[in-house]
Amino acid sequence: MIVYFSRFSSRARKGVLIINPEPSRLVVGREPLKGAETPLKDDYLYFGSVSELPDPKSVGRANLILFEDERIAPAFLERNQINIMLTSSEEEYDRLCAEMRAVFDIQMQVNIFSSKLLLLVQDEARAEKLLELGYQAFGNPLLLFDTSLCLLASAGTESVEDDPVMEHALTKGYMPEQYLEEVMKEESGSPEEDKVLIIWEKDFLKHRLIAGRIVRGNRLVGYLKLFEYNRPLTEMLDTEMLKILCQYLALSMDSIVASHQSGSPFIETFLLDIIERKLVNHEVIQERVALYNLELQSFKTAIIVEIEERFRKMDKLYLLKQMMQTHFKRSTAFIRGTDIVILYDQNTPEALYTQSHLEDFRRLLQANYCRAAFSLPFRKLDSFYTYLQQATACFQVADRLRVTERILMYEDFLVAHMLLRFGEVFDLHDLVSPAVRRLRKLDTQKGSSLTETLFSYIRHCQDITVTSKAMHVHYNTLKYRIGRIREITGIDFDSETEIFRIMLSQRAIDLLRRTEDNDTSPLES
Repeated sequence: MIVYFSRFSSRARKGVLIINPEPSRLVVGREPLKGAETPLKDDYLYFGSVSELPDPKSVGRANLILFEDERIAPAFLERNQINIMLTSSEEEYDRLCAEMRAVFDIQMQVNIFSSKLLLLVQDEARAEKLLELGYQAFGNPLLLFDTSLCLLASAGTESVEDDPVMEHALTKGYMPEQYLEEVMKEESGSPEEDKVLIIWEKDFLKHRLIAGRIVRGNRLVGYLKLFEYNRPLTEMLDTEMLKILCQYLALSMDSIVASHQSGSPFIETFLLDIIERKLVNHEVIQERVALYNLELQSFKTAIIVEIEERFRKMDKLYLLKQMMQTHFKRSTAFIRGTDIVILYDQNTPEALYTQSHLEDFRRLLQANYCRAAFSLPFRKLDSFYTYLQQATACFQVADRLRVTERILMYEDFLVAHMLLRFGEVFDLHDLVSPAVRRLRKLDTQKGSSLTETLFSYIRHCQDITVTSKAMHVHYNTLKYRIGRIREITGIDFDSETEIFRIMLSQRAIDLLRRTEDNDTSPLES
């Protein structure tokens, strides 16, 4: 447990003068001013009356809690290296001293607890042993979960009888679905990644709990839940001890996590290596597939699930990964940066989902503030990287076209992606054929609709009857317009090349219209 001066100054009440030029200064001990050796130590917290202060030159960079029994010398207040809490209230001074003693008493208890944990870790004790020691210290039940809130181990739960959440976790092996939903919806004023500890107090929980995040390096390993069951939780002591226990669990629980996840961390690393281009050799990839018993069906699809930026928090990311694994019934879902990547496999190249399945997935995405992009199907696992780029491109193109759908299919964006990439090098206006340019100019001058007529006529396979019905125009009127278009442009409607140019022109014009006010930053390769 590390104690800084700010831990004490933050507990001062109104009316206390606080001068703290160095609030993050480490404090390792306490001592009364009366009889203290001089010069005063920089890393000690001294307490006493102003009348007991030594000469200002002997104070140095000390930390002081002072009762103002006489006016303090300006020399102390003017020094910019002294942390001071000054009060003229005896009651407040006594309270601050009591707070100080409590902090150091807790520090001693935490240090003893930490030493015991260290001995267990040095003896290579399993996580269960650490939990047992934790239960002895806390006196409250502990539940250890993986990142998807599936139960790994517990301590002190033998006498639990009246808590439905704990009983559900113990009997089913995971936290209730309602709890998962609350976790996913939880918002915070600051990023959860910056917190060692998170506290949830939800209405449906019978007992308050403290949830500690277990992190090893930059990887979330799991969660430790401390329930307020046998005795009330104390904010300072229980919180500090839980932090320490989580830190030691991070060193000892890799094996238990691996045994519960059936080697999926190896598969996740393998798939990450493919999409990060660390593995490109076909033979090596196939060897790994055999080694990990990764049985994939013939056709594969790369899927990316992207969370809205304001909800991108470490805990929600791991919980969302578990939701995706459950939804797709695949273990090949993993985290890449702030996204979830899914390798989905199937027996046929046909549509991935029925309409009802898509609706279910759309509701899942909406409930968790996400959107998803699907690549085209592919066969070789070696191509995972390439097809993942298609899914990534879906997001880029959708943003350019202001598409707000939750589910994006690359087959719907393929042509737009191709044209936008062309537009990064050349001018998209160059794709508009001279014939279409002439018609558009004439439409602008005379208010006619020859360009629209041409596009509709081509789109309906040059069938005047079908086109007239689609445009709600009389057959003879449409026939006359087609004649005028021939006369003005000289288009040969039997030429595949000319027809293709017209279709390309329509796509380019539509794309230019939709991206007119959008950011024109280049698309990634």
